[in-house]
Amino acid sequence: MAEQELRSTVREILLLEGDMEHLERQTTGLHDRCVAVAKENAELHFLICNEEEKACMALERFNTYRKKMEGHRAAVLHTARQTEAHQGLEEKRTLVQKLRQKIEDLNQDLNNPNGNTVEIYALKEKISMTKKDIAEKRKRLQEEHETHTQIKRDIAVRQRENYLSQGGRLYNNNQPDTYTFILRGMSESQ
Repeated sequence: MAEQELRSTVREILLLEGDMEHLERQTTGLHDRCVAVAKENAELHFLICNEEEKACMALERFNTYRKKMEGHRAAVLHTARQTEAHQGLEEKRTLVQKLRQKIEDLNQDLNNPNGNTVEIYALKEKISMTKKDIAEKRKRLQEEHETHTQIKRDIAVRQRENYLSQGGRLYNNNQPDTYTFILRGMSESQ
């Protein structure tokens, strides 16, 4: 019995030693994993710091570039405003020169009463030609109106004759219609 107890105790000890070895291996594995994870965390922390530094440098470069572009834009706008003002000034100078020349020409015309006679005669000639054209067009329009009035009268007379000759009937299928008479009257007058 004591031997059995001893054997069972030895067995238990051996089992416990095996469990302890297994636990020690697990502990060592977990310790190695913790070291690897810590090392990886350190590397990631280092990479994150590097990327943050790079991002800060990129942001600083971008801010510098943006300030430079704002300065450039302000300079371009200033130059454009100066150019617009200069162009406006040049246009006004040209206008002033033209007006001075016109004033000088008018003063010369004022001092010389025969200076503009050629232009006046040309304008009078143009006005008289326009009046002649208007008179001719009025005459043609009057003739057209008279012709139109005569055609209306002829139509009315023909319709009255047709009406009376047919015993009160407005149209007769055997006789040509009013438009045929109008066309014949127009061809005869031409």
